[in-house]
Parts: sequence; structure tokens; C-alpha cells
Amino acid sequence: MKNSPSTSQPAKVKPEPTLPPLHANDDPGLNLRDLFVYRTTHGLEKLTAKQIDYISKFGYADFLINLMNTEGKIGRKLFTTLCDQSLVEKTNEYVVFHNFRHKLQNNCRMKIARLLAKSLTHPHAK
Repeated sequence: MKNSPSTSQPAKVKPEPTLPPLHANDDPGLNLRDLFVYRTTHGLEKLTAKQIDYISKFGYADFLINLMNTEGKIGRKLFTTLCDQSLVEKTNEYVVFHNFRHKLQNNCRMKIARLLAKSLTHPHAK
């Protein structure tokens, strides 16, 4: 017996990803793990096993800082997607710039500052 097209299927909910707990170096008040849980459960980001291993060894903050210090990772698809949804505060660039700006290389800090200035003054931004 074939399934009829009118049979409603329950919506598939993505389970919470298996992400490491906060590292001892991470600020519990900032809880960067929640940021990654949000983005992965909403299908916005998929971390590789290598990235998850790095996070478990060094922490979420160190992962984000190293990611942003690689200029090629600034303002990529995830940033654009989140900005289009008016979720600039959930981008790596926003989080790192507002919490760890002193740990960024000068050229990366300036690139992120220009990107955020452009995004936050956009008419659809918060």
C-alpha cells in the first residue's frame, strides 16, 4: 500500500548536536556553546569532527578567535545568512569583535569593524 500524498509526516526536528561542554578557558557568562547549538540546530552551520575536536581541546573562544584571525573566514556565507535574518549578534564576527577584539590581528579587526558598520547601518538590520 502506497502512502497517499495527503498523509501528513511529522516535521523532522534536528537533535541538539554533540558539542563539547564549555572549556575551562571559556567564560561561562558568555556561553559560546549556546551560539553554536543555535546555529547547528537551525541548519546554519555544520562543524566538522576536526573543528569539534579543536573546540574540546582549546575552547569555543579560542576557536572563534583563530577562525576570525584567518581573514578569508570573515564575512562569508554564514555571516550573510544571519545578517539577512537580522541576527547579526549571532555571527562569529559580532561575537569576536565585541568580546575578544583585543585578541584579533589589526587587519582582521579593521576588516570586521568595516563589515559590522556596513551591516548594522543597513535598513533591515536591528
